[in-house]
Amino acid sequence: MISPAPANISLLVVLEALLFLNYPVWDRVTAYGAPQDFALQLSLAAAAATLICHVGPATLAAHWRPPQWLATGLGLWIILGNLLVIGLLAFRFWNYTPYFVILGILTAAAIAPLRRILALLLLALAFVLLLWALYDKREGLVAAAHSFRMPFPPWDELFIVEPFVAAAPAVAIAWLIGKNKPGAKTIWVTGLLGLALPMVTSFAAATAARAAGWNLLGVSKLFLGFGWALIPPAGFEEWVQGAYYLSHLAPMLVGAIVIKELLPRGQGLLLTLWPAALAGLLGYIGVHSHWEGNADRAWALSLLLLGLLSPIVYFAWRRRYRT
Repeated sequence: MISPAPANISLLVVLEALLFLNYPVWDRVTAYGAPQDFALQLSLAAAAATLICHVGPATLAAHWRPPQWLATGLGLWIILGNLLVIGLLAFRFWNYTPYFVILGILTAAAIAPLRRILALLLLALAFVLLLWALYDKREGLVAAAHSFRMPFPPWDELFIVEPFVAAAPAVAIAWLIGKNKPGAKTIWVTGLLGLALPMVTSFAAATAARAAGWNLLGVSKLFLGFGWALIPPAGFEEWVQGAYYLSHLAPMLVGAIVIKELLPRGQGLLLTLWPAALAGLLGYIGVHSHWEGNADRAWALSLLLLGLLSPIVYFAWRRRYRT
């Protein structure tokens, strides 16, 4: 949008995957998923999200150059939304050091080797968390061995909505992929590897692990989130808590790298300090106001609208300027 030099495609694919491989997303999505019928819902969500949040924006970016005023406006909107997400996550989960976490994640995003290392480490951490949760709660996966079952709704539209909200920031990443001018095959392959497969495997595994944990340990119907999958055995509490906190860095890193790619070059330290200050301000206001949990979702829904509009704009442009 603003940046003429997007990051390499492989890193952007990893960033898309990280959108679905982190604790905050697992906790939201698994609260509504039913193992006995989530396959249909999740398959529909993954297919639609891949088209709306990846293929459409990437194809449009590869062939269409928007007017400067529109590119700047959309870029600033994406930057502002990502700053809001970073600030909210920092103030929700780091009680005493949110400003340092924000500054650190934005600084890491500005250093190319460090951003790649951190992205891969967070990706590995997510797989370790999922595999450990499944292994540790493996006895609960066999529901017939227990005298109680976790309650699920037979169909819940929120299990469609939540994956879409999680996938919405991929619109900006797909746009950066498209700015590399890839072919149609590359766009579809990156969509499969960065969005469809991570969404399906991550949410399926997280839902199964959560259900298994509830079957083993559940005594209340008041909380159905992913926390049931990460209740640690004795002696592992500190390790699991540390991994839990680190997992919250994944969506923050995604947002920070997107911000760095969209901001103009050559401003040095100012491009870390002022976004960090603004993210901290937005996060502090957000967690102390009535719109916490709504502003970031509203921003995500606006990105979904942009993704829906992208194929319309693309075909309108082709019809007008191509014979």
